[in-house]
Amino acid sequence: MGNIIGCAADETEVGLPVKVTFQEVEPHVVLPQFTPAGPGG
Repeated sequence: MGNIIGCAADETEVGLPVKVTFQEVEPHVVLPQFTPAGPGG
């Protein structure tokens, strides 16, 4: 589970191609975050 970042909530939809990035929120705690992949994935 993670968040979609880099776009407004109303721009998201099921099937949206995304890329994963990781954010360290505490030492040794890293969470996945997703950004739109753009054209071509």
